[in-house]
Amino acid sequence: NVGKEGFCYYPFSTKEEILRILNPKNTKDLLLKKQADYIADHMRTRRVFYKRKDIYESNKKEWSLENYYNKDKLFNQYFKKLKPHLKLKCKDVPIGYVFMQEVNGICERTDFGNIIYLSESLRYFLFYMNLVLLRFNGIKLNDQTKIDALYIALRVMIGVEALDFDLDPRYDTLPFNVINPNNTLVNSQIMFIIGHEYAHHTLNHLKSANKKEAYPNKVNIQEIYNYSQKQEFEADWFSFKNIKSTKEEKIEILNGAF
Repeated sequence: NVGKEGFCYYPFSTKEEILRILNPKNTKDLLLKKQADYIADHMRTRRVFYKRKDIYESNKKEWSLENYYNKDKLFNQYFKKLKPHLKLKCKDVPIGYVFMQEVNGICERTDFGNIIYLSESLRYFLFYMNLVLLRFNGIKLNDQTKIDALYIALRVMIGVEALDFDLDPRYDTLPFNVINPNNTLVNSQIMFIIGHEYAHHTLNHLKSANKKEAYPNKVNIQEIYNYSQKQEFEADWFSFKNIKSTKEEKIEILNGAF
């Protein structure tokens, strides 16, 4: 039903999803295609998703790639904080994670409209770099642990670390009162970045951004847009300005930003 071209997506996508990936007709299809392509192109990433699928289905849930990525609540949490007129402007912009090597958040212009996605590697980089720079619950990590965390963070940043943290989390010896608050901080950092990318959309930055070519894999060429430094600072500021939330919630996101 999906042919040879679609078969590579079969182990981690439904037939309906594969047909959408092969013939995208809207921004949601394009985001799904981007998510699927990065998995299909890397065998180690496929192994990660085989495990994710097993865990997901063991909890009596019906697997699809879109269902899996939609379970992450951070994107929806930030969207709910947007001011009402901005919700209307952003409601048709699909947003989610993509399992790509590049540590980044991207607001991308497509023929169907803008899409926003964050790399899962961004979470890994933040988690390990936080271990290097910060102290949680007053616990001082030993020098070797911080050096190891620094190596992992830098290897993630330059794209040479295997992104198989589901199979090997690499922090087995850390206490939970370091892991848990670090993950909480990473969530705040991610919320800030989500807001930053939404701001590029709401401020119409893509209309004036400079276009360049990037190579996410050996086959496809992707056009991305570079923003000016002024636009980047503007997106930082509007990540806070665009939301309607309590002082405490804004402090959490501000803390993550710094």
